[in-house]
Amino acid sequence: MSLDWDFDGLESLIEDRGDEVIHETGVSCTCRVDNSYGSGTEHQGRPASARKIHCPHCNGTGWIYRNSQVIRGLVTSVDTGRNRKLVEMGYAVPGDCTFSPSLTGPVISDFDRITFLYPIPTSDGQTIVRNAAHLGDNQVVSTKLSNTQDKLWYNAESSFWCEDEDGVVYTEGTDFSLDGKRINWFANRPADGKTYTIKYNAFLEWIVYSSPATRFDQDRSLGQRVMLRKWHVAYVNDFDFESPTSRHAEEVSFTTKTSV
Repeated sequence: MSLDWDFDGLESLIEDRGDEVIHETGVSCTCRVDNSYGSGTEHQGRPASARKIHCPHCNGTGWIYRNSQVIRGLVTSVDTGRNRKLVEMGYAVPGDCTFSPSLTGPVISDFDRITFLYPIPTSDGQTIVRNAAHLGDNQVVSTKLSNTQDKLWYNAESSFWCEDEDGVVYTEGTDFSLDGKRINWFANRPADGKTYTIKYNAFLEWIVYSSPATRFDQDRSLGQRVMLRKWHVAYVNDFDFESPTSRHAEEVSFTTKTSV
């Protein structure tokens, strides 16, 4: 008996059980000047392949994001149980995700960005230096932050806990408010230069850190399997002060879905 793939059934599974996410195409920023003719030369006083730390277009990551659109796909969290082979082979680490997009959706490529439309805790939280944007060398960087604001990795929905290095605990709504990727501090706040930690629910952004696997059978595509890693883990030591190239993602109402 000859068996074949049920493509309509696979697409129906994705449509019925999948989640809507924002997909943005990741493109090398022009500040990297990464091309064969530029190798070994300098561009504007820096090595040709080097990124610009305070680039206004990519914010120092070396990547810009374009063509934002909402797509649907199956999301699976990577752990040592269901995804042991991926972990053992070094393709993923616990905390990563696999994403299987719709067969009729756009092609996903290296360093694209995927944003979830439902809030998830930011692992162990984020450690921040109070008013770092206006201290030391950071004063020459345009962060668009006031003296009572600090920057978060992700668009925050709500906080679990906030405490500074002296053990002082701060409460959302009383001591601070969350506004997108910013913390707005009120009168009772840590002193400038003090380190504090905040754990919060957020609409996480994920980076396609490994080339997506496209599966074929008899010259027919079975769809992609995409490996995702949290933005702040994929871009270690990078700090996204502003995301002017991701206007569509900023305009999407992240309150359309509830926490799961």
